[in-house]
Amino acid sequence: MGGRHPAGLVEALRAGSSSRDLLGLDSGGRRLLGLAVAGRGPEGLAAVSRRLIDPAVARRLAGLAGVSSGKRVRNLKAFQVLESVYLKTSNPALSQHILLAIKSIWTWDPMNFFLLEWSLQPMSQFVSLLPLKPPPVQTQFFQMIESIILDLSYIPHDILKKVQDLIKENSDPLGTSAALRCLWNISQKDMLFTDIFRDSGLLGMLLALLRKEAKILRRKGGAQVPGCPGHTPERELISRMLKMVAVLLVGSVRNTVVLRDYGMVPYIKIFLDDQLYRSDTLTVLEQLSVVNPEEYMSIIVGALCSSTQGELDFRLDLLKVRRCHGQKV
Repeated sequence: MGGRHPAGLVEALRAGSSSRDLLGLDSGGRRLLGLAVAGRGPEGLAAVSRRLIDPAVARRLAGLAGVSSGKRVRNLKAFQVLESVYLKTSNPALSQHILLAIKSIWTWDPMNFFLLEWSLQPMSQFVSLLPLKPPPVQTQFFQMIESIILDLSYIPHDILKKVQDLIKENSDPLGTSAALRCLWNISQKDMLFTDIFRDSGLLGMLLALLRKEAKILRRKGGAQVPGCPGHTPERELISRMLKMVAVLLVGSVRNTVVLRDYGMVPYIKIFLDDQLYRSDTLTVLEQLSVVNPEEYMSIIVGALCSSTQGELDFRLDLLKVRRCHGQKV
C-alpha cells in the first residue's frame, strides 16, 4: 500500500479498510496520507478535504486511532490526521465532522480525552483557531467544552484560560459572544465557577470592558442611538458581558464586593437606559441590596425620579422584584 494515491487512501477509509492496512504497519502509507494532509502530497489537502466531507470518512479516521467501543486510543499518529486536517481546513462541514469524530472518541471511553489532551492538546490548540471558523463550528466547539466539564466532571483550566484570552482579544464579536455564552452555561451549573472566574481575572476583565462601553454610551446620551439596529454583534456582546457578570454576582457576596471596589456602580447604572441591557443590569444592581441595601434603593429611587412620563415600561421594570432564574440561553 506504500504507493497508494491519497484519493485511494480516502476511498479505502470510506470502504472500511482495516487500520492495519491504512495506518497500522505500513509506514509508507502513513507518510503519504500525512503529506497529503500537509498539502505536499500529489493532490494536497484540498483534495483530501473534499473527500473527508463524508461523515463516514471522518468516523473511519477516528476508528483508525485504534479506538473501538469500550477501547482506548492506541495510535496517536492516526489521531493526528484528524487534528492536522482540522487545523488546516477552511471547510465548515469538514471541521464539524472532525469535531464530531473527536467527541465520539471521548464517548467510547472518557479516558481518551485525558490521553489525547495530555499528549497532543488538540482542544487547547483549536481554541486559537476559533476566530477563523464560522459560527456553527464555534458553537459546536464550545458545546464540547461544556461536555468536558459537565459530562467528564473535569475542569480544563488551560482550555478555559485560552477561551478567556479569546474574549480579551475580541477579534470577532460573534465568536466572543459564543465564548461568553459557553462560560455562562457552565457557571449556571455550579457555583464553584463564580470563584474560578473571579480568581482567573475574568470578572475583573469584564468589568473593565463594561466600564469602557458605559463611557461610550454616556457620550452618546445613554439610550440606543436612533436609527441603529436593535441587535448588532457589538450590542449582543455587551448584553452577553452583562449576563456573565450577573451570573457571577448572584449568590456571591465576594464578587459583589469586587464590583463595588472597582467603582463600577455608576457605570452599570448607565445600561439601565437601554431596554436590551436592562434586565441583566437590574440583576447586577440587585446584588448590591445584599451588601448595601441603602445604596441599591437609592439607585432605584433615583432612576424612578429621573424617568419621564413616557417611560412607563422603564418604571415598571424598576418596580418589579428582580430574581435570577437558571434559564439557559
